[in-house]
Amino acid sequence: MKRYLDRVAEFMNSNPKFTLRIEGHSDNFGSLEDNFNISHSRSKEVVGYLVQKGINQSRLISTAYGSLRPISTNDTPAGRQKNMRVELTLISGK
Repeated sequence: MKRYLDRVAEFMNSNPKFTLRIEGHSDNFGSLEDNFNISHSRSKEVVGYLVQKGINQSRLISTAYGSLRPISTNDTPAGRQKNMRVELTLISGK
């Protein structure tokens, strides 16, 4: 994952007009509050890493969704693993 984030940081450093939305997600095990906190921690960890790589925090938008936006079933270990994720979306600046 760090190799991927290093590439993201390189792109962001070379393209200062872009903003990055960082969305943390979780599976549905545990309470809604716990899952929100886990997803929040995931997104904040990515923000912290990118800031260490020289990205201004004002260009990073961190959001946590907990278990509210699954991309797979939570009925299997493989599905839960897919739901425990961080999604990055580039936002073009003008």
